[in-house]
This record gives sequence, structure tokens and C-alpha cells, in this order.
Amino acid sequence: MTYGDIARQVRLNQITHRLFWPVYQ
Repeated sequence: MTYGDIARQVRLNQITHRLFWPVYQ
């Protein structure tokens, strides 16, 4: 994995976290 792949994964995780945060609460 390169730094770009890690940054992309983190970005996707942040987006999905924002989308599904209301579901968790």
C-alpha cells in the first residue's frame, strides 16, 4: 500500500462515518 492508498481509505472511512453516524445514534 502506498501513502495515496492509505489517504484514500481514510477519506472513504470519514465519508461513510458521516453517512452512517445518525444510524449509530
